[in-house]
Amino acid sequence: MFIVESYNICPITGITDFVIKFDIGTGRVVTDKRGYYDRQDADKYIIGIKRSYILDLFGRYVYHAIILNETGTRSFYATPERMESLDICQRANQYFQEESINAICTYILQIEKHLRRILPSPGNKSRQSSDDKLLEMIMFSKQVCKSINKIKEVEA
Repeated sequence: MFIVESYNICPITGITDFVIKFDIGTGRVVTDKRGYYDRQDADKYIIGIKRSYILDLFGRYVYHAIILNETGTRSFYATPERMESLDICQRANQYFQEESINAICTYILQIEKHLRRILPSPGNKSRQSSDDKLLEMIMFSKQVCKSINKIKEVEA
């Protein structure tokens, strides 16, 4: 969950204040309330928090898949397709460390089938929470990509 709960710009002073709420899948909602004298600084901060959010969510998801791959039932977790997908996701996690949120979210949408392949087995107790995290990553990435496309349309 990542929500910009409020975002206000004072027409007189130009001060931008906002409230962000997010949960990286730990069940603990973090509330971040800030104000900036410059709207661009506020926007840069929000983009940075969004980037950290998706990196953390993706990293936890892939790490969990690695652990299950090492400890789970070999017949389910060690298939060639699953190993290929896990490798792609691990490389993506490394690649993301130097990339913009736009690139990260675009690539997450491109590798969705690989992210689905590394879900826990249907009988695993973490299957539902992993499925929920995957859905959150996909929805968040679509939202980021959609807002980027709106900005591009306005600039054109």
